[in-house]
Amino acid sequence: MGGVIGFLVGFTIKRAFKMFLVFLGIYLLSLVWISDLGILTVKWNRMDAFVSSLITSTSGFLKGVVSLIPFTGSFLVGLLIGLKV
Repeated sequence: MGGVIGFLVGFTIKRAFKMFLVFLGIYLLSLVWISDLGILTVKWNRMDAFVSSLITSTSGFLKGVVSLIPFTGSFLVGLLIGLKV
C-alpha cells in the first residue's frame, strides 16, 4: 500500500513541480522585462534571500512528513518510481 501511495504522490509532485517551474519562469521573465523597461525596480538580493528561506522550510517540512509515515521504505520506493515516470 505504501508503494502505491508513494508512486501516486511522486507522480503528482513531478507534474505539479513542472507546472510550478513554468509559471515561475514566466513570472521571473516578466519581472526582468518590466525592470528593464524601468517601470519597476526589483531588489534581487531580497528575492534571493526569500527563495533560499522558502527552499529551506520546504525541505524541512518534507523531511518531517516522510519521517511520520510508518511504511517509509515502500513509500520512498514508490515515490522515486513516480518521480521517474
